Amino acid sequence: DRAIDLAPDVSLYHNHRAAVYLAYQRNKSVAPERGCSSQEELPYDVCLAVNSLQSNLEGNDRRPFYYRSRLALAGSAYNLPQLSEETVEIYQRVKALVPRSWPIRNELADAYLVAGRPEEALQELSDSLAITKDSFRSAGAHYLQGLAYQELGDLENAAPAFERALELQPNNDPGPKARARLPQVYLGMDRFDLAGDAFFRLG
Repeated sequence: DRAIDLAPDVSLYHNHRAAVYLAYQRNKSVAPERGCSSQEELPYDVCLAVNSLQSNLEGNDRRPFYYRSRLALAGSAYNLPQLSEETVEIYQRVKALVPRSWPIRNELADAYLVAGRPEEALQELSDSLAITKDSFRSAGAHYLQGLAYQELGDLENAAPAFERALELQPNNDPGPKARARLPQVYLGMDRFDLAGDAFFRLG
């Protein structure tokens, strides 16, 4: 707050303040943030998410064509599920600024899934995979593909997408999440042999 008072036009300070609100959301063991804990209009976590969004809005207003400010804004909007369509629109604008960024395409695909638009998520993920060429960086896109296919009821394509994510990142995100999804997918396919193996891999 003091940095913003001294230099209100520096967008990064607004983004850093927004990140502090997010840190309060993620770290329940720390003392509550004073402003949100002393008000009663909103639930505590919602208040933090709204404050983070507002701070990133102010940062984006200072540098509207700087992709990092807009990306931070998209991230804080993502934390408010009721803004799912607005989140998609912000991510689309970020992608237009950095069209070769596969992480941004993955985040946009994730936003499409939250908004209930799995077909558009799959197109975005196809473009992401065209950039990463199925390297270990592709694991996140494969995992999101699995989620999209699962949402569409296409378990035949969901299973190999989760398997590939697990193969590329067996111990790091999103590998463990893909491993946890596989038993349910194989059960839905009536592949009890593969479901048993997937349960075994859960440890």
